[in-house]
Amino acid sequence: MADKFNIRVEGLDTTLNKLAKLAQQNKTEAKQAITETAINIERKAKQNLAALPFKDSVGGIAQSGYILYDGDGYGGEVGFNKFTSPYIEYGTGNQVVVPIGWEDFALQFKKGDGVNIKPMPYFHPAINSELENLKRNLKNSMKP
Repeated sequence: MADKFNIRVEGLDTTLNKLAKLAQQNKTEAKQAITETAINIERKAKQNLAALPFKDSVGGIAQSGYILYDGDGYGGEVGFNKFTSPYIEYGTGNQVVVPIGWEDFALQFKKGDGVNIKPMPYFHPAINSELENLKRNLKNSMKP
């Protein structure tokens, strides 16, 4: 009578190697999706800015665009750091338009010293146009 009971699974090493390669491929594709999305958002926002009638500050806003990626590549930040950037996006005074979900941020521009500028959104349309692409690309990165 045998003291041990063993089951040997043939091909397990090969399967585990394939899974490891697939996981690495998915990581690479997810990072690529994040990178492409950030680049596309900044590019589209700048295109939107170029179409606005408020030319004096628009050039400076476009030049202030930036993209910062997280060290691990799984996140990024796209923005415009010119002081007037959010005022053009949301408006000022009684003209402020607040996108749903951005109330805490956008409402700070409701203050005004008699200057009421209508919003000329350039950033949120760029973000919204790329969100579906990002979701689709991330979902695709999970497929074998």
